[in-house]
Amino acid sequence: MVHVPGDADPFGAHVPHSSRPTSAGMTVVDRTFGEHGQGYEVTEIRRTGGGLLLRVRIHRDAYPQQSHALVEVFTPAMTWTRLTHEPVSAWHDTTPSSSSSAMPLTDLAERLFRRAAAILG
Repeated sequence: MVHVPGDADPFGAHVPHSSRPTSAGMTVVDRTFGEHGQGYEVTEIRRTGGGLLLRVRIHRDAYPQQSHALVEVFTPAMTWTRLTHEPVSAWHDTTPSSSSSAMPLTDLAERLFRRAAAILG
């Protein structure tokens, strides 16, 4: 797993994540990307305008049944609680089986953050 706070964002600009606003009106707090034997994964944490922390976790495996894409909210009890997910059938076949960057999962992560914002809205 590679921890990439402040690394080049998917659009090529080198901006510290804590200051990079997103299209959903949130601020990126942390992002990690990693490759594994059968695929890759990305985890991203964002802070909403209201101060909530949201975490998207996407695990892309060669086998759909071992893959997942979900968004969680950090609770006052200091636990991550699942808010919603994207069915594997909606994204697995449209992503490459391997990648050396988070780019193939970027649109999926954005969809999950937008859905979370709408749910919490």
